[in-house]
Amino acid sequence: MAVSPREALLREPIMRDERGMALLLVMMVSVMLGLLGLSMAFDSVNDMTISHEMGNRRKAFVAADLGYNKYKNELRGSQLDAILATVTSVPRYISYAEPGSGTVPFVYFSRDPVTPMEAMNVDFDNLPTLIGTRSVNGLLTPAVGDVTGAGGRYWVKLSDNDDGDSDLTVDADGRFYLRVLGIQSNGAGRASTYGGTVKNSIAVMEAMLERDMTLDLSAPFTLYGPGVNPASGGNLFNGNSFDIDGYDHPGMTLANLMGSPPSHTTFHSGTTTAAIDAIWDDSGAGDADDLMTDVCSDLSGPQAANLDGPITDPACGDASIQDATDNVRSDSNPDATNIFDATYVMTFVENMAKVADIKLAHGTNASGQDFGTDADPKVTYCSGDCTLGGGGSGAGLLIARGRVDFNATFAYHGLIVVVGAGEMDQAGSNVGILGGLFVAKTIDNGDGTWSYGSPAVTVAGNSNFYLQADGIALGYSLMTLKLLSWREITREIEPAF
Repeated sequence: MAVSPREALLREPIMRDERGMALLLVMMVSVMLGLLGLSMAFDSVNDMTISHEMGNRRKAFVAADLGYNKYKNELRGSQLDAILATVTSVPRYISYAEPGSGTVPFVYFSRDPVTPMEAMNVDFDNLPTLIGTRSVNGLLTPAVGDVTGAGGRYWVKLSDNDDGDSDLTVDADGRFYLRVLGIQSNGAGRASTYGGTVKNSIAVMEAMLERDMTLDLSAPFTLYGPGVNPASGGNLFNGNSFDIDGYDHPGMTLANLMGSPPSHTTFHSGTTTAAIDAIWDDSGAGDADDLMTDVCSDLSGPQAANLDGPITDPACGDASIQDATDNVRSDSNPDATNIFDATYVMTFVENMAKVADIKLAHGTNASGQDFGTDADPKVTYCSGDCTLGGGGSGAGLLIARGRVDFNATFAYHGLIVVVGAGEMDQAGSNVGILGGLFVAKTIDNGDGTWSYGSPAVTVAGNSNFYLQADGIALGYSLMTLKLLSWREITREIEPAF
């Protein structure tokens, strides 16, 4: 139907309004789609940044874990006190407020090998201007850390726990902290946190480790058992040329002690120990009384003087020997009483067999061989009987799970443990042990447990045993460290982070 001119004029504004509304709607949809696109682009960039940072955070953690495992292993055989007392001058590149000494934040702060603030913000591949230094005790890595490659780096620091001696440079209980800080470079300008450009992702982990001090012996010659039998010749002691010296000899060597002159007595250090410690955990039956009787009844008059030490027994011709069982019970060392448990001792032996540096098969004659030095002590493990001597020497921890025969010249610095058959025949000439010796017969009960029996020893010839606490520590320091606790450090955990 035809539209009149008047009706056409009336419809024209309506059509213009509809076209305007459509245009406005299109514009609004376009703006919304644009904003959505920008939001998606922003989220994508943000996700990429987060993904990048999370990836680098994982890499930083891997770097820290690498440092932890490396230096945990390297601590075996080390002197903790020497490390704790060592001061390293660490470069300082950023000005920051250091917590006051004696405060809770400072306790945590002092365990950090480098400050987390610097670890996050310093480009260690292109170091900024040095503004000072910070003194750090117990740093195991170089001051600028160990590099793992591709922007990774870590620092490791040893710290003493609060062991009650008020001295964080001296270890009193074998427990300590190992803190590792790892970084992974993010590149400058990747992200901004707390007003600063974050160049590195960081991860901090800390473990409390313990050195097993079960074998922290107090005598140069320790016998464990209900009694003791001769290993050869029908006697525990033959001749009058041997010497068992219960005085400590700090800083001395066998060359010092066995040379003539000077006499080893020149180097005596006052201690409250005996030449022979007799141990048997049976308070209801007099503990090591029978073992003491076996030793004393075999000593002839002149031989008693060859057991020399600050503690003597009038009932044993003034020989230096004591029942040390009760001393072990009351020892402040929490590991001391482990020695009463044959199963514990044999578990330790089996664990050390796995990490031994030198392994000798049953029946090995190792005469003339060397088993470590003071600079490079070794764990030596003999799976059964072995023969040592012939000009051989060694340092560290030597474990024999059978009978040990010493023939001819042999010098050892450290700790010797003879278990299993528990037999030791030291009848050779010029045999010297500086540190400590533990002899015990262990019996397999067939059900996964062990018990003790009577060991067998013979001391003769020019056999010399000299107590040295540092030598004993050298031996047990090679034992596998025990992990007591582990944690990752975050800002929520430590206020000084």
